[in-house]
Amino acid sequence: MKNAANIITLLRIPLSVAMVFLVPFPIAFWIVYALAGSSDALDGFVARKFHSESIFGAKLDSFADLVFGVSIVIVFVVAVSVSWWVWVGIAAVASIRIASLAVSLARFHALGFLHTYANKAAGLAVFLSPALYALFGLTATAIIIFAFTGLSALEELLINISSKKLERNRKSLFVRRP
Repeated sequence: MKNAANIITLLRIPLSVAMVFLVPFPIAFWIVYALAGSSDALDGFVARKFHSESIFGAKLDSFADLVFGVSIVIVFVVAVSVSWWVWVGIAAVASIRIASLAVSLARFHALGFLHTYANKAAGLAVFLSPALYALFGLTATAIIIFAFTGLSALEELLINISSKKLERNRKSLFVRRP
């Protein structure tokens, strides 16, 4: 049980990559998508339940989240005709994320993917993006996703700039550290 959370996290990586190669939105896609997305919630629960949280597990989770997020973007770009402003939004959020990683690498000599509440909300928004698209269309979905991912990226950048040390488990810029 010690490695159960990491195994669940590891499963998210091939499942996420598989989504890219499936035809978007038929049942097979939704099954793989649901398994990959639910693994994100399940791995953290299992790690806490069995007291197997680790720095490696946190890094692995962040990497698996990145693979899942990039896979969803690829699925949308291939399946949906996106406007130029969506590309600008993707580039803007990616630029903020890259800047945050560069700051953490320069300051702390490590890539600083943080587990903030905003990042969790952004991950949930990305996970819900296919359903949001089906309900509201591309424009509303893109605005929602960019709002969540942009604000979470900006918060992560500000935390990495203002912190004295890398705080992977910092919950928010607005929550005082112990």
